Amino acid sequence: MEKHWEILNKTVVRTRSTIATRVGRDSQESVVETLLKNRKIKDREVFFNPPAPGYLVTQLPSYLPDLDLEGLHKAVERIKRAITSKEKIVIWGDYDVDGVCATAILWQAITDLGGEVLPYIPDRFTEGYGLNRQGIEKLVSQGTNLMLTVDTGVVAYEEIEFAHSLGLDVIVTDHHLKSDRSLSAYAIVHTTSLCGAGVAWVLASQLNNQIRLPDGQATESLNNHLDLVAIATIADIQSLLGANRSLVRAGLEILNKAQRPGIAALTRVASLKLGEIGSWGVGWVLAPRINAIGRMEKGIEALRLLLTKNEVEAGGLAHKLDEANVRRHALTVDTLEHAKTMVVDGEIIVVYDDSWHEGIIGLVAGRLVEEYGRPAVVIAKGEKISRGSARSVNGINIVELLRSVPNDLLADVGGHEAAAGFTLATDKLEQFVSSLKEKSTGIFKNQDMRPLLKIDCVLPLDKVDLELLEKIARFEPFGIGNPEPVFLAEQALVIKEERVGKEKQHLKLRLSPSFEALWFGRGDQPPFSPGEEVDLVYTPKIDRFNGRKKITLRVHDLRRK
Repeated sequence: MEKHWEILNKTVVRTRSTIATRVGRDSQESVVETLLKNRKIKDREVFFNPPAPGYLVTQLPSYLPDLDLEGLHKAVERIKRAITSKEKIVIWGDYDVDGVCATAILWQAITDLGGEVLPYIPDRFTEGYGLNRQGIEKLVSQGTNLMLTVDTGVVAYEEIEFAHSLGLDVIVTDHHLKSDRSLSAYAIVHTTSLCGAGVAWVLASQLNNQIRLPDGQATESLNNHLDLVAIATIADIQSLLGANRSLVRAGLEILNKAQRPGIAALTRVASLKLGEIGSWGVGWVLAPRINAIGRMEKGIEALRLLLTKNEVEAGGLAHKLDEANVRRHALTVDTLEHAKTMVVDGEIIVVYDDSWHEGIIGLVAGRLVEEYGRPAVVIAKGEKISRGSARSVNGINIVELLRSVPNDLLADVGGHEAAAGFTLATDKLEQFVSSLKEKSTGIFKNQDMRPLLKIDCVLPLDKVDLELLEKIARFEPFGIGNPEPVFLAEQALVIKEERVGKEKQHLKLRLSPSFEALWFGRGDQPPFSPGEEVDLVYTPKIDRFNGRKKITLRVHDLRRK
């Protein structure tokens, strides 16, 4: 599907017909200023020099204004009491990257403080997402006195009420959107400003300060957990501004030191270079492998990878995750092609089939959104229970949209504005689809439904050099709220073309004056002629090899003359 281009000039979104900011030969600083304004960053000094995570812990009301400090304090006191009295504690996690990382953080923190704690990652296929009665009943029968949820639980009303009836105290740590109902948990630690692992780290930091350091200073051992916060924050597509920027920036430094055997093994298997791993390497290389094992098999294997101190075990687990990712990728491609045959016109895409693997339907929904520029709901139809994943576009809150259908149609729904998951009885599937399409009527009104590609400014290729890219590198880590810079080079001259990849699925162009540009997945383009001019939307990158630096371009889109 053709993308719609919009050029950002300062803080104003302008259309292609508007003359954009043009960069002069000696105007590298104007590029920096343009990027700051496009991202609405007003405090340049704080952005480029974010506060240390330890400082954030002492200033929580400023950085996390929606965090209930009373709930946090109550949770800390209950966990302290459980540690002192040697109560059995269980951390109930989730099988995705955020949930596994959050589980690892709290398990390690409480273990280091002398607590008797076990992790619990539910099986996606037999237990589904979130809390369930069978698991809770099993834990109580095994003598569990206190359960902490991570990255889940904030809308698990019936399950937590059931736990309460069995005498089990539940502390919920979560970041998903709340509803208006009251939750009968012992304490709730919740903020929408962080991912689940970020919330877990805040709780762990308070525990650590209360038990070990009354003066409130974070310890080195706690800061070492920031590599997991960075991985989870990037994987969960959280904003990389404010507190998240501080946590991720510090976390990437720790990650690149490879202090955790499992992460070191995974970087080797994935052919990443330690010392150079940024948000792209985490989001597109490490996180999919950590996610894949929970989608295809059991998420507990990913947790074992993060926690093991044995390098041999770490190597074996890293290969297991990598193999699961290969299978996940192939299955996603096949399911996506099948789903595309079912897409029809309308404001929202809703597709389902009884042959689809529920572990990859969220990925398929995301790919459909990228291709069609509309919210997408993909459902794995089961014999009695069906499970769905939804992804959305800017301006459409998918959780609110799902919750707008009649209450009796969905068993449960949770997630964010942009992504959600749900379950429903299969005999209500057709009624649900009809109701959702009805509720979606008119959500776009007269909006352009093509995928939107935002361009920071016009930047001719002859103005791109290493000095400029070193200045742009100060904006890292990139992500939501602070995306990688995207530029437009008009009338770029093609010197040579090449199709690369095992299946020749990628397009490589040699452009004047002397740049290699790679367009992933677009090897299907008609041949280019030497001397042909194109308008190129690109992100410049610095490739480092054997101590040498080279500029390459990653292509987002191009238009031929």
